[in-house]
Amino acid sequence: MTAAALSQHFKDQSITITLVESSVLGTVGVGEATIPTLRCFCHPLGYSDADIIKATNATCKLGIEFQDWYQLGSRFIHPFGLFGQGTKDVPFHHYWLRAKQHGHEVPLSAYSLGASLAK
Repeated sequence: MTAAALSQHFKDQSITITLVESSVLGTVGVGEATIPTLRCFCHPLGYSDADIIKATNATCKLGIEFQDWYQLGSRFIHPFGLFGQGTKDVPFHHYWLRAKQHGHEVPLSAYSLGASLAK
């Protein structure tokens, strides 16, 4: 990533960038994931989502599941995306909290397409 960023930054100059990788250290294989903000890094370099997915054989990550975060046995998915639909002036979570105060006990994740698809 550093080599790609430097290459883009110095693209109008005659600079050679050499990438040195260890032949001893292999791919970790676990946790090699990222969050959607990586797109903000890749797009200015000229890479589309399709380019990245094809070159890396990637899949789309919908969120991160947390287990035993709040208490033992608890679990929830933190999605990459929105919860519900707010209005111009009031974000959705305010409506959800108000409904909860009035006894409407629907989990917040029920209002997330990403969390629902992940489940």
